[in-house]
Amino acid sequence: LVLLRLLVFLFALVVSDLCRFINVSENQGPGTILQFFSFNCSFYTPTPTLELLNVQPPTTFFNPPSLARWQGTCVGKLTLSSSARLDALMVNHYKLQLKFTCGNHVTEGSLSVNVHWDLSHIQCAGQFASPGEAVSRGGRHGLNRSSLTSTLANCGNDSGARDSHTWGSAVRSAPPRLRTPQSPGEPRTWDGG
Repeated sequence: LVLLRLLVFLFALVVSDLCRFINVSENQGPGTILQFFSFNCSFYTPTPTLELLNVQPPTTFFNPPSLARWQGTCVGKLTLSSSARLDALMVNHYKLQLKFTCGNHVTEGSLSVNVHWDLSHIQCAGQFASPGEAVSRGGRHGLNRSSLTSTLANCGNDSGARDSHTWGSAVRSAPPRLRTPQSPGEPRTWDGG
């Protein structure tokens, strides 16, 4: 009886491997191995199992974990599913509830998956059709300098120099327009902006 209690205690220590926090980059795609788990389980019947019980927030991004025996140890593996499209701006934390069963012993634990930005893969919304094209109405000439400069800082300027962060030709004012008279006899004037 003492030996059985000792085995249960050791089993509990090994199964505490279920409680984990892992960090993963949002650029990880389908099939990526997120975590390996190892368990000692001397029972061969019924076959040990490792199940994914719940994911919060709900998603199909995680495959059911696999479990294999290797030299007397059960090794579990959790991977991203074929539908996985991690986006740290949309969801940056998932909580997975897992259950390991070995004989009559059942242990549950959680795995926190923290998704972080991959700054090396920032995607731009697109290039301007022409230098100085307005992104949104605002500013003196219908240009919003902050949106232009932040986009240009991330993507390079319109000249094709991707590593350039100069604003010279990419951000410029619209040329002056000739304003039509409001009433007959009023002289035409230049509108400087």
